[in-house]
Amino acid sequence: MLKPRINMHKIVAFMVIFFIFLVLAAPAASQTETAVASTLNLTETAPARLVMQFIDGDLYKWQEFDSGDSTYVMLLKPERKLLSKAESTALFTASRRWMIEYQNYGQPGQSEVTYTGIYSFPENKVDKSFAPKTTVITREIERQTMVDNRTAIGGSKTVTYPYWNTGFLTIDFNSDYLRGSGFLISPYVVLTNAHNVYNGDFGGWFDEIEFSPAQYETVWPNAVKPFGTLSPVMAESNESFIFHENNNDRNQSIKFDYAALFFEKTFSEINTYVPLEFNYIPSAVTVIGYPGIVKDANTMGMWKADGTLISYDTHCLFYDAYTSGGSSGSPVLSYNQQSDTYRVVAVHSFASPGNFSGGPHLNDLNREMIEKWLSWTPETNSNPVTSLTLNPTSLTLDVGDKEALIVTINPDDATNSELSWSSSNSSIARVDANGMVTAVAGGTATITVKTIDGSQSASCLVTVNAAEGEIGLPGLGDVNEDGIINVQDVALVMQHVLLITALDDYALAAADVNGDGEVNVIDVALLMQYSLGLINTF
Repeated sequence: MLKPRINMHKIVAFMVIFFIFLVLAAPAASQTETAVASTLNLTETAPARLVMQFIDGDLYKWQEFDSGDSTYVMLLKPERKLLSKAESTALFTASRRWMIEYQNYGQPGQSEVTYTGIYSFPENKVDKSFAPKTTVITREIERQTMVDNRTAIGGSKTVTYPYWNTGFLTIDFNSDYLRGSGFLISPYVVLTNAHNVYNGDFGGWFDEIEFSPAQYETVWPNAVKPFGTLSPVMAESNESFIFHENNNDRNQSIKFDYAALFFEKTFSEINTYVPLEFNYIPSAVTVIGYPGIVKDANTMGMWKADGTLISYDTHCLFYDAYTSGGSSGSPVLSYNQQSDTYRVVAVHSFASPGNFSGGPHLNDLNREMIEKWLSWTPETNSNPVTSLTLNPTSLTLDVGDKEALIVTINPDDATNSELSWSSSNSSIARVDANGMVTAVAGGTATITVKTIDGSQSASCLVTVNAAEGEIGLPGLGDVNEDGIINVQDVALVMQHVLLITALDDYALAAADVNGDGEVNVIDVALLMQYSLGLINTF
């Protein structure tokens, strides 16, 4: 691939032109972190931290900017305003508040749930790790020894800050069972691992799940469930995890190992939920969850593991907090000094015993999906979609052809009929948000349409015929997949760089026009030059 020489003076000029384009060609953005930073003269500070948290029944979303000894807060939800110091302090206090008198929980008179030995199998039946297929991912994160420094969170301490949102998962699959961990992020939603709801080794989707927040152990195998147990009405993962898991590609599926459980009822005593912090790289972490075996002993209780960050990549954090089977789905917490709160920065997913632990980082790659999950309520699913029908179910195209797939939703008055479209291989066939399929190169791909809650789906097998020697459609730079490269593509990439919106996997690949593995201002500059006719190739 030829890479044109970049004149930085021209880039500056192009950037000025671009901002005019951004106003004209893209949806108007509200006050962004860049605008806030400019207002506060914080242009030399690190990028803002983005935090989301349910507090007293409302979803709060805000950005934090550090300048010297001060932290400035731009509130985005439920209203948009730059907070005063007093308002920021009040928000941080509410963020860590635990509203109930927890002393009444787990005391004499509370019922104990006695298990019948289902988890008293030998260690190899309990410690079902979801480790990568290779034991070492990068040389930088190799460790020869890790000390098991886990500490038990005993008795009713589990209902105190910051433990109360973390819970025990009992997971039944068609061919086996798992135990795992999860944590409440809203009144109706638990965040956990995708492999706790969809596991290729166990035949696919789970059969039944129970969630018990703040469970603690008395004497094995007895445990107290201070808030009781609920089962979700549905779960949702993401297409990337399922695709790689179905192809037995564990090294890739772990990058997308996050999912949500959705409940129609709430744990009524819990009304403040763990905050989520996106795009933050911590130096130290704490993992809270329910490992099946600790120091060669069975346990039904909650454990805390402290550690330090070893390394990170685009998708995952790697740390030396000691974990084992059952910890999957645990929150990975980092302490934020400015707000005096613990915040979730990753979802614990895997371990290489004695070497390292890790899990998907909360960042721009999953922010949009997790924010969608945060907004879910039973009302959004009160009249759910019961089936989807796709016409046609198979399709043959030549390279360059386009054809619309028609989807029928039943019932036609469903409460939430929003759909998502995806392709199993966008290099063969692409699909846009309206079901329009574009044949890109020879081969086969499966186009799937799903309800936004993931409960219903339908698929079409697309076969693309390519003439001899035909290499397929150029997709580089066509971020919105409309067949042309223009200011709309430039605007989308710039919005991604400014963290206004997040591009999906295909759009990211199309946006990386200089092929360096990153989407940044250089790609914006090249796209701008191309859209202005100053260059004719990337």
